[in-house]
Amino acid sequence: MVLIGHLRMEGKINLNPINLCNNIYKHECWRLYLDNDIVMSYYDTRKFGRFLIYNYNDYLITSPLSKLAKDPFEILLNDFYNKLQKTNRVIKQVLLDQSVISGIGNIYASEILFLARIHPSKPSCHLNGRQRGLNFALSNQ
Repeated sequence: MVLIGHLRMEGKINLNPINLCNNIYKHECWRLYLDNDIVMSYYDTRKFGRFLIYNYNDYLITSPLSKLAKDPFEILLNDFYNKLQKTNRVIKQVLLDQSVISGIGNIYASEILFLARIHPSKPSCHLNGRQRGLNFALSNQ
């Protein structure tokens, strides 16, 4: 079995020795007692996080992981260019779309576009070569 989770905005996971886990803490949602006397605890003040259990043999080919794109360190420049050219959606939406490029959230997308001097509402298919290259380079930092 495989546990897949998304912490969303405020979720936290702690690993502690079992002897330090006597109390139940505020905002603690669940605990997993692991074989090695370690307790994995999940905390979430806003309860936005989600966790799912999958079979080990097919968790990578089942949604949501099957729809997840490569992250900025794995994607090739030409592949990134092609994805930008195929859509007229605004560049910020494209950067946030985890099926186009994964791992870029709202804050990082804003920072990337600010440093690249690209307006967030510019259609991605209208970026020039310099803007696409700068956007790609900043996504990899």
